[in-house]
Parts: sequence; structure tokens; C-alpha cells
Amino acid sequence: MGNVNLDVLKQKFEELFNENNKEQIFQKFIEENSCLIPHLFIQNHRIWLNTVFVKVPMGNGNRHKTDFMFLAKSSANWNCVLIEIEEPHKKIFNNDSSFTNTFNKAKEQVASWRSWLKEPNNSNTFKGFIEKTMHKGMKDNPINYKFVLIYGRSNEFTDDRRKKWDGLKTENPDTYYMTYDSLFEEEHDFLNVGRILSDIVEIDTLNKSFDPQYFVSFLLPEKFKLPKAEVEKMKEY
Repeated sequence: MGNVNLDVLKQKFEELFNENNKEQIFQKFIEENSCLIPHLFIQNHRIWLNTVFVKVPMGNGNRHKTDFMFLAKSSANWNCVLIEIEEPHKKIFNNDSSFTNTFNKAKEQVASWRSWLKEPNNSNTFKGFIEKTMHKGMKDNPINYKFVLIYGRSNEFTDDRRKKWDGLKTENPDTYYMTYDSLFEEEHDFLNVGRILSDIVEIDTLNKSFDPQYFVSFLLPEKFKLPKAEVEKMKEY
């Protein structure tokens, strides 16, 4: 991909916003501009595989799916970062500066993920689903689940509302709240975009090449479906 121009991306976002589009359009916009994925909770390393995964099922039956998910590792453990987005038109605050019902419901959605993953059977089910993306020598390392909610616009903030918003970060250190405007504050490279299916990991958009030797040595290549050009590189190893 070319150089990231956040001003251009912000302009495209505002055009979509002004058209009053639904959440799915903003999901696609972020997928296509994966440089906007917030690099939170990444520990001592970059985002694992330079890849963000979309619509990852939470448990059997696929009743709930995270909008985005990525992994970040240290030498001792993994952070699994689950990202939920809502329509940017939804209001954060009522006129009296209390949080709106729609914002509280979004918070509750993230809290329900946290509660669900605290149950050992659930966390083992979810780990079994995502572990095919992990370093094969680190699959038994503990997973810390982290949560990000992207909601609303920063133009709602007054000084008092900003303090209330920032206070959310003290409620649970594993959860981070941010507005859509915050996505355009830091420049990052484009990430690969993939999907974790029941039996295989499919990389839809390859914005960063995998190192073939690393890929073959530390992952399970048979579990990945990559673009054709990348597959040809693998044949040399």
C-alpha cells in the first residue's frame, strides 16, 4: 500500500458520515483502510502477523461476533484485543451530559464479552478457535483479553464531558473507549486483513508480506489460505 494520508482518509470518513451510512459501511471503510486500527495493548511487539481479523465469532453458534480482533505477544503471554464499533452518528451524551442509553448498551455489550470469556469453558472454546493463528511454540501461553469500543464523535465533548469520558478508563484497565475522531490521530501502516474460519485462516487482503521462512518455521502453513503470489514464495521453503 502507499503512504498513509490521514487527512485524505478523514475527508473520506466525513463524506460517509454526512451520507448517514450504517455501521456496515464504516466496518468496510476500516477494513479497507486498516491503518486506522488502533494499536492498543500491543505489549513489547507489534500486532502479531501484522494482521487484523474481522468478524471473529464469540463461541459456538456465531451468535455474536467481534468487529475486529488482533493478537499481540510478549515472551510470556498473549493479548487478544477485541474491538467493537458502533455507528458514529450515535450520541454519547444526553443534554444533561449523562450517558445515552445507546452508549450504555454498547458498554454492556463489551462487558458481556468480558464476562463470557471469564468462564473457563468459554475461554477454552474461543482459544481453540483462534489458536491456529498463533506461534506454534506459544499456544500454551496465557491469553489476556482486552477490549476496545469505538463510539461517537469528539465534537460532543465539553471539559466536563471529557473528564467523564476519561473516567471510563479507570473503570476497567482492560477496556479502552475512543471516538471515531481518535482513529485519525496516529499514523500506522496498513495491516493485513483476515478471517478465522472453522478450519482455516484466510487472509483476504495482504498489505504486508509474510516472511516465508518465519511463516513456515513458527506457524502451521496448512492452516492458512493466502493470496497466490504469497503461496508461490512458500514453495521455496
